Amino acid sequence: MNEARYSGAPAARGGAGTYIEGELGAYYMLAMLAGNEARGAPGGTINRIQFQAADSGYALDDLVLHCSSSDGPLVLEIQSKRTITFSGKDPVFLAVCQQIAETAGNPDIAEDRHLLAVATQRTSAKISGPYQDVLEWARAVANSADFFARLSATGIASEAMRDFVTTFRANVVANGIADDDQTIWKLLRRFRILEFDFESGAPQARDHALLVARHVLSAQDQHRTEALWGNLIEIAISQGKAGGSLDKAQLQAMLTRLHYSLSGDRNLAPARAKLAEASTHALADIGRDVGGVHLPRQVVVDAIDEAMDGHRLIHLRGNAGVGKSSVFRTIAERVISVSSAFVLDPVRIPAGGWSELALRLGISVTAREFLTDLASFGATVVFIDSLDMFDDPARRSTVNDLLREIAQIPGVAVLTTARLDYGRDGDDWLANDALASLGTPKIIEVGDLSDDEVQALQEQAPQLKALLKSHHPAASISRNLYRLSRLLKVGDPSSIRTEADLALDWWRTADGAPRREISSAQRLLSDLVDVALGAGRRRIRVKTGHTGISNGRGTGASGFGISSMSMEYFPKRRIFART
Repeated sequence: MNEARYSGAPAARGGAGTYIEGELGAYYMLAMLAGNEARGAPGGTINRIQFQAADSGYALDDLVLHCSSSDGPLVLEIQSKRTITFSGKDPVFLAVCQQIAETAGNPDIAEDRHLLAVATQRTSAKISGPYQDVLEWARAVANSADFFARLSATGIASEAMRDFVTTFRANVVANGIADDDQTIWKLLRRFRILEFDFESGAPQARDHALLVARHVLSAQDQHRTEALWGNLIEIAISQGKAGGSLDKAQLQAMLTRLHYSLSGDRNLAPARAKLAEASTHALADIGRDVGGVHLPRQVVVDAIDEAMDGHRLIHLRGNAGVGKSSVFRTIAERVISVSSAFVLDPVRIPAGGWSELALRLGISVTAREFLTDLASFGATVVFIDSLDMFDDPARRSTVNDLLREIAQIPGVAVLTTARLDYGRDGDDWLANDALASLGTPKIIEVGDLSDDEVQALQEQAPQLKALLKSHHPAASISRNLYRLSRLLKVGDPSSIRTEADLALDWWRTADGAPRREISSAQRLLSDLVDVALGAGRRRIRVKTGHTGISNGRGTGASGFGISSMSMEYFPKRRIFART
């Protein structure tokens, strides 16, 4: 086999479908060479790839990846399709479901270690959004009863989600799968939709593959990245025609015969595992259930999906407690279901720049190399929560180091959250050069609960029914998700019937602040009231320290460098603070 020479369109070099399968095979061969995680099989490192493996008993046979992971062997079957809509009238989806029915019962592989996927070259808002989300729901819940209850709930699941599951169910049942909730749920948990764009005018999948190819080649062969990509496509097509199989050593030997000089092995698996663990822990701290009900805020999620099509920087903005971080978690978990990804927040991120973050995760390569590695198998979004709460310049520098590198990697986007007024007073601390490279941002505002979401809560959390009635005195406040979550901690939520009741509860609990801080805050507020109601000019001297008033993130007044403060009151009801 000679070094690839490009001439003419893909179709001129063979059938377009065959060439796309070759690109898909080349993509995963690069992942195997680099030791990258297999896209669609989080935690799995590829040991061997089978091509056109129907004779080995695999129905989704275009590619079969044999992987190893910390939990043991893992198999991912992939069927390549140029176009698939997943609609009720889509014959391609029906054919894929027939293949799923044929291979699902393979007795030689444990169900939870045997994943089934379709790789599509043409995506849509529905594929990237509700279809991926409902598959993530299936993987997230503990049993089929919870999954189907959530799917049928008003204001929780979208019609597109329900249509997808209905079509999937009808198709697999038509091909011999038992028509019961448990069986369908288990199949949905194993199913993956892998989105590629090799047929687009500017394919990001190819760009990411070429970046990985650069890392695979030694320094003296860096100029041959395009040639390596072409040769890998040829190898994949050749192996497909023969129903062949390659492991890493065999592939390296083939490339050596083509006079490629390869770099040494990079083992980034431990670093990816640490990143996955850290991101999972960060997301677990974000509450999203109210009264045991998870509201996905589907309208906002759909807006994010639409924004991702044309923007690399998306900001979620909203007042405190509306559920920005909950939506943020929904999108992050979708990405993490495919690959590891960075989830950054002001509490967990180390101070001191990229070098400190790399040290904590055990990353032995540059930031750009590691981000490219993640992007090559699906981590195309980096998540930054609570921009307005980053008060430490050293932690900000860590975010900006990453942001500058992200901006140089095609197709990688950034999703952030902050309060509605963030940046209005010139307090946006994100690096201007990185923002300029990322392009025009999209700002999506998150508001209070909609009528449909309120109805869903009333139906599924009866204890909140009275609080959420439209004529309730505190209706406008109780539609705030955070306030609702706090009210659930009251012994008898039904006793909260007026705004005065809410105010009294907040006075006693300070929204869940540590007990040692509540009395200090109460004394300060009480003194302020006395000053406000008194006559003439008065001054209050406040000293803060380790028992100072906290903002809930562990950054009290002393955390902002304030050790003391004078408050002066003047009769015209103006209060001035001097630090």
